Amino acid sequence: MEERILWGIRQGEPDWAVEVISEKESDFPAAAAWALANGFDRLIVREVDLSQAPDFGATVAGGSE
Repeated sequence: MEERILWGIRQGEPDWAVEVISEKESDFPAAAAWALANGFDRLIVREVDLSQAPDFGATVAGGSE
């Protein structure tokens, strides 16, 4: 089972300092607007395969090759 997650990084923070903004895809537009208004300047949407053990580094970086 795959799930899409909206991640964000606050302004001035390094790329690895990601925070989950929303796990509900239908809320992504409102959640993204909230994040941008509250200090996040980088937003990322990635799919996570919940049937496998998580590899958060690869998830945030765009997946493993």
